[in-house]
Amino acid sequence: MLSWQYQPLQYILTTVFLFLCSLAYSAQAANLREGRLSLLDPSARLSVMAAGLGPRNGAISFFDLTMEYRFGLLAQEPLMAFRGRYTLADVAVVNATDKCWEYLRNNEEDGLTAIEKPLVNIRKTKRFATAFEKSAFLSNSQFSLDIVPNEAIMIAGDRVQVAGMHVRFRPDSMVKAPQDYGLSVSGSPDWDALLQRADGSFYNEATAKRVFAVGFDVENLKLLEPEFNVNAISREMEALCREGLARLSAAAKPAENAPPPTNVTALENTLESAFGDDPGASPPTIPAPSAATSDEPKASGEERVANALALAAERQAQREKIDALRRSSQQFLGHVETDATSVMIYASDHGSEDGDRVTILLNGQAVETLTLAHAVQEIQMPLSIGDNVIEIKALNQGSSGENTALFWVKTEDGKEVAREEWELSTGGSATLLVVRI
Repeated sequence: MLSWQYQPLQYILTTVFLFLCSLAYSAQAANLREGRLSLLDPSARLSVMAAGLGPRNGAISFFDLTMEYRFGLLAQEPLMAFRGRYTLADVAVVNATDKCWEYLRNNEEDGLTAIEKPLVNIRKTKRFATAFEKSAFLSNSQFSLDIVPNEAIMIAGDRVQVAGMHVRFRPDSMVKAPQDYGLSVSGSPDWDALLQRADGSFYNEATAKRVFAVGFDVENLKLLEPEFNVNAISREMEALCREGLARLSAAAKPAENAPPPTNVTALENTLESAFGDDPGASPPTIPAPSAATSDEPKASGEERVANALALAAERQAQREKIDALRRSSQQFLGHVETDATSVMIYASDHGSEDGDRVTILLNGQAVETLTLAHAVQEIQMPLSIGDNVIEIKALNQGSSGENTALFWVKTEDGKEVAREEWELSTGGSATLLVVRI
């Protein structure tokens, strides 16, 4: 196996080197292909749906997508090189949290439209311009090129059927147009792992060598497995949703000139305003007895005061607990309440698969250690009555930078209660508080 890494300033030397090498095999290499092939007509637009979970659930649009390819021979070994260039359109579709999707369904925001849950259509407005610039089509996407030999392939007197012959590849890089780039030399695959049939199996070494000997044409660029990064767009959308929800909450506050509450209710409201989770929200009130229970004794004023004080103290203790978790974590993922006896934690790497490792702890005890990948991994986590502190600790940083992960949590009945992504350095932790009621 032969392999080289391309450096931009070495392009001319690399081209000359391949040319000189090919002279020794001119009879074989003269008909091998080099050129560009576009996936789209210049006037067309392609929307690529991506499979998987998390931020890869969605779509991204292109105005064009062109692949530069080169086939050659060196020391009797096949050479292949692929590099892509693309132009993104001004629209994308990304996943939204339940709260954000509901907000966008009921409220107009420039450039955002809630479509089929949980997807949101986003146009490149001024607010999202920077986020769109950070979006990228990744080079680990898989493509296919159809190979058409220049003449019939005969092996041991028998004609080989080569209809649908193709080569699958992942390009060395994908760059946004109009950036210029040179052609890299990506490597030399084995002869018997080079050309594929329609069913995905490979032609044998003899057939592959014969195809390279007679030469071939290249046509029909296909995109098989798209991979792209729209995390910046997702984060900007969620930030916009939080701002919108805060505005709605502020608008829902009681008017300043409303008549002040009286007696015990005034004390309840004052305590709730001082200690509640959401000072702007309407405080809970003790329900009036229904007709069916009108004969039951009513709570006295002292009892209602005691209840209000107990509720305020409970809320304050909860807030202090959450603040302590927030201070002790590099990233606090929030807190949720549920009556479920267990939750499912789903984890994946939302960046490059580069060996990110994490340990998941429950109330300080290690439960599972994972190497994150694009494929989703599941961990069932039993819950005790009361507080359950779930901590995810980064054991390392992968080769591409910080430890990048997407975690989301669902209850036994499939209800999603949390979804967050992170970027942590080695030793950092993210914490989620789940309160079983």
